[in-house]
Amino acid sequence: MATVSFFNRSATARLTSNAQSTPVVATQDRSLQNTGFLASLATVKHGHNIKFGGQATFTPVNETFSFYPTVHFDDLVDENGNVFPNPVNNFNATNPFAFHGEKTGRTLSAYMQDRFTVLKNLTFDLGVRYDNYHLLISEQALSPRVGVAYFIPRTQTTLRASYNRLFQPPPAENLLLASSVEANAISPIAVLQGNTTVAPILPDKEHAFEFGVQQLLTKYFRANLTVYQKRIQNFSDKDQFFETGVIFPITISSGRVTGEELRFESIDLHGFRMFASYANARAYGVTPINGGLFLGEDPQDLQIPGLIFANDHDQRNEAHFQLSYNHRSGIYASFSGRYDSGVPAEVEPGTTLAQFVADGFDPRLYHEIDFERGRVRPRTILNLSVGADLFQKERTNLNVQFDIQNLTNELFLYNFESVFSGTHVGFPRLFSGRVALRFK
Repeated sequence: MATVSFFNRSATARLTSNAQSTPVVATQDRSLQNTGFLASLATVKHGHNIKFGGQATFTPVNETFSFYPTVHFDDLVDENGNVFPNPVNNFNATNPFAFHGEKTGRTLSAYMQDRFTVLKNLTFDLGVRYDNYHLLISEQALSPRVGVAYFIPRTQTTLRASYNRLFQPPPAENLLLASSVEANAISPIAVLQGNTTVAPILPDKEHAFEFGVQQLLTKYFRANLTVYQKRIQNFSDKDQFFETGVIFPITISSGRVTGEELRFESIDLHGFRMFASYANARAYGVTPINGGLFLGEDPQDLQIPGLIFANDHDQRNEAHFQLSYNHRSGIYASFSGRYDSGVPAEVEPGTTLAQFVADGFDPRLYHEIDFERGRVRPRTILNLSVGADLFQKERTNLNVQFDIQNLTNELFLYNFESVFSGTHVGFPRLFSGRVALRFK
């Protein structure tokens, strides 16, 4: 069976502000387009399920960005106490920082994979992928992949293991700006170190290992346990421009993500289904920053080689559950919840409420931070959805759905004062609905 697809996706993003904005007035207008095609051919022969194909993507990028400060920025001080004027102070309303860039990139990919059974109940998945990327840099990669699964009929157990080499090109959002000489001139790190060239943002390369077991517990329930580790070169992350919504891609020398996941789920029991899962993970990066720019921050520690630091999504405990019901008439409902133990926060132990408020933060957020652990406090968010298929015909279907997210209206933080992502406050109780008319 052959498949050929052509696609075109376009997106625009704009940021506006006004003279009362602090600490900067920033404006942005950028667009990103993906145009290309993909094709594949699959065949089954002599017990082999073979598939091969390829993809070509062309990415025109257009970025315009400007800003000027509305407060005076402190001078920059290096580790030896030398003082440098902050270049941000060189701009004002009549002379803003301005950048415009345009460039078209492309990615060419090809792959081949095969699934086959060597012995009874022993299945192999083998594959290899080739990627050739070009935008601001040119790089290519060959990515082998292998997976094996063995089913034990007597105990209804499936054992599995896999290895994947992954190649991820740099994000295109603000890539031109983050790689520009103009932006480098206002980067605190570049000013302190006297760098006049920009380190290119490099592709993220990963070695991913996974081991798992699936066990049928009863005829109604099964459990799935997964242990994984990712060893990453050029750990992809982002830097936020002050407290604006503008982010820039960066890469860190290396990183590692290790975790375990346990999931219980049921089959359909008279319309009811449920699952519950638990995950534990550790994610960290290893300095130095080896690609992109920090704009607005002065993280000199991140230039020290070999420093291990917790990543923004480093979180020890997560739990998730969902109970759903589907009636034959088309009415359905689901109730779900998620617990998060909290990600790292850039805070000082022993900070008082008075100090917190004096630094300009909302006092309500003080109780959402564990200053001794250096993490945001744990949270549990509950959600409810109800819906119905009201009009079901052979070729048409009318669906309505109503959702409540954060059912208890809990105040919570995703993260706080992260060097990479700033501060993000969770959404309050959110009501939403939809009406969908589907044609088959």
